[in-house]
Amino acid sequence: MITLLITVDLSVCFEKTTKHEANPFQLAFYHVIPWSIIAANATPLQIFFVFMHLFVFQNVWANMYPLPAYQSLTSRS
Repeated sequence: MITLLITVDLSVCFEKTTKHEANPFQLAFYHVIPWSIIAANATPLQIFFVFMHLFVFQNVWANMYPLPAYQSLTSRS
């Protein structure tokens, strides 16, 4: 499950950073230049946020099933 989350998170990140479409409502409210500034500042934050989640998911995946400590068998006599 974690592998699926990592893969989907990475693919969504690549899809969102390569496709910049402006919502007409956002352009009408902010106009072109302010919206360009907002988008230019928000894109690096979005990329950082997604890659931070990738590292968190990888850490969860690595520590999900910890192996029990090895205990040697001793006789009960």
